[in-house]
Amino acid sequence: CSLTETLLDFEAGGSLPVGYGNFTWTGANILNGATYNPISGYHVVTCGGSYVMFTSGTITMQKIPTGTTFSLNSFLATAAWYDNLNLTISGRLSSTVIYSTNIILQVFSITVVNLNWSGIDTMT
Repeated sequence: CSLTETLLDFEAGGSLPVGYGNFTWTGANILNGATYNPISGYHVVTCGGSYVMFTSGTITMQKIPTGTTFSLNSFLATAAWYDNLNLTISGRLSSTVIYSTNIILQVFSITVVNLNWSGIDTMT
């Protein structure tokens, strides 16, 4: 990471701390992907550690304090249980969608999601 970038990882385990990374997180959960069910895809994206963030619905990350913006450069993703999982990601500024993309994920394959989005205050 450069001096202006911050890597967010989940290696603390347990629950996602309130305000982690200066974000309000909704719908995000953390588990130890390295030791979780080996027939799931969770262990595939643990190349940099053991813990992964997951959801069974929608994750929202909103920058705090309200009104500040952030950039989302990239992250690793995989499907947990079923191939051809459609992941839809939106970057918003003041509730207006600025960026949006759809990615198809597979269970045993890492997808590097390169977004390079800037000037957003919310990502879903």
